[in-house]
Amino acid sequence: MPVYGRLVAKNWPGPRARPRPQVVCVRTQSTPATWPQIAAKAKNTDSESRSVIFQLWDCLLNWMERAAPVIEKSFANLPPTSVWIEIDVTGLEKWSDHAEANLVRPTSASPYSVADASQRTVIITIPPDFRNAFHVPENRAERTLVGCAVTAIAELAGAELSENDRVGILSAIFPNNEARFFHVVRTENLTQMVAGTGLPAPDFVPEEDCAQSLIGLAEEVGAAPAGGKIQGEAECLQYLQKVADKLWQRIEKGLAQFNRQAVVTSCFHALAELERDAEHWNMTARALLALQKDETEVLQRAEERRGKRDAASLTNRLLIETAMYACP
Repeated sequence: MPVYGRLVAKNWPGPRARPRPQVVCVRTQSTPATWPQIAAKAKNTDSESRSVIFQLWDCLLNWMERAAPVIEKSFANLPPTSVWIEIDVTGLEKWSDHAEANLVRPTSASPYSVADASQRTVIITIPPDFRNAFHVPENRAERTLVGCAVTAIAELAGAELSENDRVGILSAIFPNNEARFFHVVRTENLTQMVAGTGLPAPDFVPEEDCAQSLIGLAEEVGAAPAGGKIQGEAECLQYLQKVADKLWQRIEKGLAQFNRQAVVTSCFHALAELERDAEHWNMTARALLALQKDETEVLQRAEERRGKRDAASLTNRLLIETAMYACP
């Protein structure tokens, strides 16, 4: 099921013409029209607020991609054209309250939805006190959020939705109580505390760039024997030492063009981002496994990611040491 996205910087020419932020359409196999289109809005515009808004929007987007086929089978008279689903997040300043006592309080408010059949719109309002519903092991919050969307879409379709029908639809969408996309977790990790908002995004060097960097290395090291093979333990070690020396010379020559402080600072930033990424994967491992039917692929991806982080961490530490004498 393809998902199409765009960023909107001007008025969207839809039934409710006004500025729209991220807009994504989910297209199903059976419906010629594209639906739903999901947007999020809030009054606050600081970076931490935008991060919360984006993650809630992304959470609903991922679940609606799974929900669209189920909803289509459940309701016969859906709107013939796309449906606009808007998330209105209120009281965002409370989402920044990291006090442990406030995180463990019982949830005192739930989201609610308002549907407008004439405009084909659904507005889901998320109150600030609903935040604590995300801070539990079971996925109650996201199920409630999608339930609001299902109830509103049923109203657009003019369908009577009993509680048993609603539970049945949600059970078909959610594979279990652990699968989730949005996390509210209190961390004890110093790097997470001092880091900026948003998800970690370490920048790994692509394999093709690594391969390209080795072009011409054989010529610098010296040609291999006529047979194309180097035989013998001592001979192989000697040749590999030459390769390592040439690579080290390249690194020192490249670092000589940069300021020492800039290199060291950049490397420490990269190490911090790698640490954030590792903790993020550790915290969300159970949810990732619960989202997939085949755990083998998830475990393989996690192992590949760990390998990339280990290689990047070692590289940055070596660059810091080398920069201390190679950089001006």
